[in-house]
Amino acid sequence: MDVRKARPSIYHLVLITLSRHRHRHRHRRRHRIIDTAPLRACLSAMAGPFSIIPLFLLSLSSISLSSAHLHLHYAAHHNPAPPPPPPPQFPNCRLEKAYHFFQAWKTAIYSDPYNFTANWIGTDVCAYNGVVCAPAIDDHDLTVVAALDLNHADIAGHLPENIADLADLAILHINSNRFCGVVPAGISKLRRLYELDLSNNRLVGAFPMAVLDLPEIKYLDLRFNEFEGPLPEKLFEKDLDAIFVNNNRFKSAIPENIGNSPASVIVMSGNTLTGKFPRSLAGMAGKVDELILSNSNLSGCLPEEFTMFNTTAVLDLQGNHFAGELPAGMEKLQSLEVLDISGNEFRGKVSEMVCALPNLKTLAVAGNYFEEVDPACEALPEVVVDDRDNCLVTGRNQKPEEECRAELSREVVCDAGKSRSTADEEAAPLEFEKAVPPPPPSQPKTPSTARVAPRASPKPPKSFIPQIVKSSPPPPPAAAVYSSAPSPSPSTAFPPIKIPESLGGRYLSSPPPAPAMAEY
Repeated sequence: MDVRKARPSIYHLVLITLSRHRHRHRHRRRHRIIDTAPLRACLSAMAGPFSIIPLFLLSLSSISLSSAHLHLHYAAHHNPAPPPPPPPQFPNCRLEKAYHFFQAWKTAIYSDPYNFTANWIGTDVCAYNGVVCAPAIDDHDLTVVAALDLNHADIAGHLPENIADLADLAILHINSNRFCGVVPAGISKLRRLYELDLSNNRLVGAFPMAVLDLPEIKYLDLRFNEFEGPLPEKLFEKDLDAIFVNNNRFKSAIPENIGNSPASVIVMSGNTLTGKFPRSLAGMAGKVDELILSNSNLSGCLPEEFTMFNTTAVLDLQGNHFAGELPAGMEKLQSLEVLDISGNEFRGKVSEMVCALPNLKTLAVAGNYFEEVDPACEALPEVVVDDRDNCLVTGRNQKPEEECRAELSREVVCDAGKSRSTADEEAAPLEFEKAVPPPPPSQPKTPSTARVAPRASPKPPKSFIPQIVKSSPPPPPAAAVYSSAPSPSPSTAFPPIKIPESLGGRYLSSPPPAPAMAEY
């Protein structure tokens, strides 16, 4: 029996209901039309005396699905999702670049035990630890990052390549951390950088030539790293006021143009220096205030050009292999406050003229083979004289007589700046070329007329001094240490010389602590 003929009212009721929904959907734009063909086939299969209940339930299910679809469609068009948050706002594009630099640097940091960079988040770059902001040099209405001080933060990581984004940086101090790798070439883009302190880290590679492309640099501190290779001549052509390259792995001849440097402080100790003292050495007279060449493997006789340093306050040659007697003319060093020649192989006499220099405070001659120190030196209360471990007859803590006799029996010959022992001809000490101006034709060529101290030349003016709070290295202790103890022999060690507080305060940043010294 055909269910459509037996129960036409039920079948028509369902079709009419579905037809109305389909007709309603056709009048709504973009609404999905329900296909009733599968439903008709289902109804035909379910024909029977009790089919009215499933037909009714199927009708209600179709109505419910259609209503749910309409509800979701309405919600999607009338209740859209909230828009994404706007991008961060910065006072100017330079601070925005600085923000991206610091975020990149955070990803290059492997260890930050003191959480120094914990607040390097958000758009307020000037509130970051170690950051100093100031008005831009070229536009006082713009606030820029002018200085960065991470001294003693103990951070491990490397320097990111996009450091050039800090285009207004004038001071960069990151000493006493654990930064490793090479100095990025992008640092040469910091056209306003005035002070650069990378000391006491783990930086490697050849001398970072990029720092010599900085047009405004005056202070360069690379000490206590792992740089290696030769020292470039360009370093001493740069208009620097302070050069610190000590305690690296440089193996180099002293550049021929060292005397061209206008620097008032030059520290090259703790490297391996070879070759000759160049002719230009005399050119440093009247310019250099502090010259530190300790523990540098230098040898030979001390050239007389050193006696021309009439404005030098600190001369530190300790821990080398200089031999022979002190050159004549040491009394010309009228500004000298500290003279440290300990741990060498000098011999002869320390004259009263040296001890009586008007500004001398510390004279260290320990660890040589001096046979006599003028008694007047001991009578000067304002001068601290350290004469231990020599060959003095009346002194305390002197070398054994046998050692002195053996060494002093060797003849030291200083010929054209070369020193050699007649008993040890196979040695190849450092040579010294003398820069002696020719005397007038009518007068004989004598040392006294050939070496007249030149008139002190004025220091070049500083073309740019950033007007911001300076992030200086930490002040030195009351007894500042300039260099580690020399080691002239395995059995002898000398304590470091104590630099007067009046010296070196401008540029001293704390190096690693010196090893324990032997007690006498």
